[in-house]
Order: sequence, then structure tokens, then C-alpha cells
Amino acid sequence: MSENPAPAAHQAVIVLGMHRSGTSALTSTLAGLGYALPRDVMAGAPDNPRGFFEPRSVARLNERILQSLGGSWDQTGPFVVRRKTLADSARRIADHVEATFLHETCSVLARTFPRDRSIVIKDPRIALLTPLWRSALQALGYDPVLVHIHRPPIEVAASLQARNGFTISQGLRTWQTYVMSILRTAQTTPVHTLSFDQLLADPTQTLEGLTYGLGRTVEPTALQQAAALLAPEDRHQTAAALGGELPPIVADTARLLMRWNQTPPAVRQETIAGLQARFEDIALYSGPKVAMPARGLKAVPARTGIRRPPLLFHYHLFKNAGTSIDAMLQRNFGDHWGHAEFRMPRGQTTNLAAVTGHLLERPELEAFSSHTALLPAPALLDRDVLPILFLRHPIDRLRSAYDFEKHQKVETFGARLARSTDFKGYITALLSPGSGEQARNFQALRLADNAPYLSGDLAERAMAGLQALPFVGLVEAYDASLQRLSALVTPHYPGFKPLTLRKNASNAAPTPLDEKLAKVAEELGPALHERLLEANRVDLALHAHVQGLYGAEASTKDA
Repeated sequence: MSENPAPAAHQAVIVLGMHRSGTSALTSTLAGLGYALPRDVMAGAPDNPRGFFEPRSVARLNERILQSLGGSWDQTGPFVVRRKTLADSARRIADHVEATFLHETCSVLARTFPRDRSIVIKDPRIALLTPLWRSALQALGYDPVLVHIHRPPIEVAASLQARNGFTISQGLRTWQTYVMSILRTAQTTPVHTLSFDQLLADPTQTLEGLTYGLGRTVEPTALQQAAALLAPEDRHQTAAALGGELPPIVADTARLLMRWNQTPPAVRQETIAGLQARFEDIALYSGPKVAMPARGLKAVPARTGIRRPPLLFHYHLFKNAGTSIDAMLQRNFGDHWGHAEFRMPRGQTTNLAAVTGHLLERPELEAFSSHTALLPAPALLDRDVLPILFLRHPIDRLRSAYDFEKHQKVETFGARLARSTDFKGYITALLSPGSGEQARNFQALRLADNAPYLSGDLAERAMAGLQALPFVGLVEAYDASLQRLSALVTPHYPGFKPLTLRKNASNAAPTPLDEKLAKVAEELGPALHERLLEANRVDLALHAHVQGLYGAEASTKDA
């Protein structure tokens, strides 16, 4: 384990290890401890009936990257740039891979993993491409932590012989290449290390030590439940039963791994350096390798540490001054303002992956608007995202929506409903069973998306999502909201002007909010009005909270 526990917030555990080394078992237990698995988990197979716990999209991308280098998962080279040492080759190739595949890797991660506080990612090929995945996770706002699980190499070789028809020597050679790649990473980056033997023999204590190293506090019952996910009977090969003599470098590497946590860091580094020198001799002069020309390898652009100004992201809630905000952003940013709408993928509760992918493909944008993009804000490679969201009194919002929709010349459900009935009929229909969320805590539901890691009730999640925003505007305090927004934006965009451009305003002249609400109560009647208030109880509480933030600045004007 690492000597210094790392912080757990927004942590991404990368499980490293050679194929058939217990990476699936470790990943399943980490999932049992609360780390989020990918959405596209690879199904089980006869050789691993409990499942692989790795994302299909990540495995496919990794295999494609290896093939672009002239290799594959079982033809690992090592990759050598002509007239370069193995260490120099590894650096050159890692830079080339990052320059070529970083954006695509970020997109795959955004599509594959929910925006949970902590995730676990596993594909044995990552051992050969670790710098790329660390960079991508950091770009998306995660703290990547490396965990290496190892298994006696003769067991791995025998397992590959049974599953893939490898010879024992081929399996040992592949094991050595994967492990040397991990050890190369360990020379510059902390790697938590544990053995498959330890995990099976004493899972509770092993997981307790690992979680301490990861900076997490886990209840004993949770540790025991996670340990129960392990299945020692699924292990079909053991070193004791297999016997046989290992090549000296394989034996010495396995010995280092078994003594990893008892070996002083300086001694570990010295031992790794010696193993690297021996491995290079074998790889360059006697073993198979994938030779690559230096010409054509891309270099990673120089990292200046300077981030671009943030992207202003307007979450356009219907009838919450959204059209006015869009007009202001377009006036300020011109061609550098964009907008798009996003569908909800079937079976999912977020479209964050599609939103992130769209923005990664539009790096020129400085401001962006969408009715359908859901919080939380996407994480981009080289810039922050500043969410812009306005709230409105929910009852007044519904009255404004009705007045707007009854004059629309479109065939949406809301427009047809508004044209066919009065306001009372409109609200009655929207509150009927199965009619959706338009009249039921609509704003709270959108805000709750900004706290995906919480499990409380809607009021708790919505308030947490609200408080996590750097800015929230109030329609009833529109001008004051623009001044607050300007204070956030102008340090990044000095020419920004908080223009008051009122678009799609439902009322020709400002009317005090209490008068509008009294008229709504009269139109609906006591029973329906009470039902509407109860259906928007959380929205009303959120509105009151934001109104308190603006205090005397709040006005009665529509936007």
C-alpha cells in the first residue's frame, strides 16, 4: 500500500494488473465498497462467470490504440522506437498516444461512467497505456489512484494456456511485459500494490488496508459484505500445484511484488531500475518487439499550466428568463455562442456524456445554451464550466407558460393543451396522473441532478444541487441577477456587458408578484390551488431561499 492516504473525493481507482491476475475480483469488491462501475459492463463468460467488471467501450478503445501501434493485448512488443532506449521509447509513445487519443478517451469516460464522487475503472490493457488514462481522468476532474493486483506468474501463464492456448513461456513473457509497464509507472507515480493470494486468504483485512491507503473510511460491515463477493473456488490454478522453474527475471520481479509493502521505497526504485535494464537487454536483443519509426509520432503540446477562460453554460429552464439570457449571450459572444438540444439515452438518467462530447468537439465556444442538457456541468480538458441557471416562483412560472403556449403555432402537447382549455383546465391536466413533471417541482428536479452523489429526498438533493452552483439568478430580481453574473464573468471576459434584453416576456407591463399569485388562486379555486401548491412544495422552498439571497434587490418584473 501507499504510505500516504489520498483524499477520497472525486477519486478514480484504476485497477492495474496482467490478465488473469484477479483484476475482476478486486474491481467487484471495490464496487461493493461504493465505487461506481461503468454503465457498459462486459458480460461474464465461461472463463469468468461472475463477470469482468470492465467497460466494453474502454476495452475496445484500448485494443484499437494498441493496434494503431502495431500490437494487441497479447502482442505487446514491447513497443520500441528505432534508435531509442526502451525508457525513451515508452515516453515518446506515451506522448504520441496522448496527443492522438486524449479527446476520444475523455469522451469515452464521460459516456461510460456516471458523475459519481468515486469510480473504479478496470481493463488489463490500461497497464500498457496508463499515462493516457491518468491524463484523461485528471482532465475530467478526477483524482486518479493506481492499484496493482498481482498473481504468481506461473498461475497466470497456466490460466492463459487453458483459456487462450498460450504456451507457458508465451504467458510468462506477456506477464513480464505488463508488469514492467506497471513498474515503469511506479517509478514516478504512487501505486498501491496487493496480491491476489492476500485478497483471497484474508479479504477483510486486505480490503481494510487498501481502503486506508485510498483515504476512505469504511464500516466493518461494509468490508465484510464486500469480502463476501469474492469466490476462492473460482481459482483453478495454484503455483504450488503447477511447480516449475521460472526464468530469473520473472522470478525476481515476482519476488519484488510479493515484498513490495515491506521494501523501503528507495530499495524498490533501485530494484525496478535493475529489472528495467535487464528487461531492456532481453527485449532489444532476444525477445519479440514492435519496432516503430520516430517519424510520425506526435508530441504532446507543451503544458503551460494556463487554463482557458471558463465556458458559460446556460441551463435554459422554460419560462425562466431563458430566451432573454440567450439573447444577451449571443449579443456578447457572437459566433462563439452556441446552442444544442440533447436526447436522454434509453435506460439512463443523464445525458452528460452527449453534452460533454458535443462541447469537446466545439472548443471555440465561449458560451452555450440548452433547454435539455442536465446538470451537473460537464468537465472539459482545459477549462472550467460556469453554469448559469435562473429560478422563478413556480406558480407564476406555470401561469407564464400557459400564456406563452396558448399563442404558439406548434403542435407540442403543451401548446395543444393550452389552446384547447383555460388556465384551470391546463393545470388540472398537468396535475393528472402520468402527465409528467412540468407542474410538479420542475425546478427542484433539475437542481437535484447537480447532486448525483446524494441519496436523500428531493428537497435535500435539490438544495445541495443549488448550493453547489457558483451562480443562480432569480427572475423576480432579473437586473440584480445580471449584475451578480457580470461580477463573475468580467474577470474572465472583460468586455462582457450584462444587457437587459427581455424576450418572450408574457406581460406587457410589470405586475407585482403577489397580485399575480392572488389572481392565479382565484382562477384555480381553493381545492386545485392547494393541490398545485403541494405539488410544488420543494420549488416554493427553493424560490424562498434564493429570494432571501437577493433580499431587497428582488423586484416584481418579468423577464
